[in-house]
Amino acid sequence: MSEVIRFLVEPAEKKKIENEAQKLGLSVSAFIRLLIKQWSNGIKFERSK
Repeated sequence: MSEVIRFLVEPAEKKKIENEAQKLGLSVSAFIRLLIKQWSNGIKFERSK
């Protein structure tokens, strides 16, 4: 079963996400699922200070 998760991002951030997904040949949804999977497997991303 699939569920929908929505979140708000600024237009510039949306474009960055789309560009990164495109570089990897992924849809935006697949790219975000990949990020979540990596994070849940213990890979931590840098935080902006």
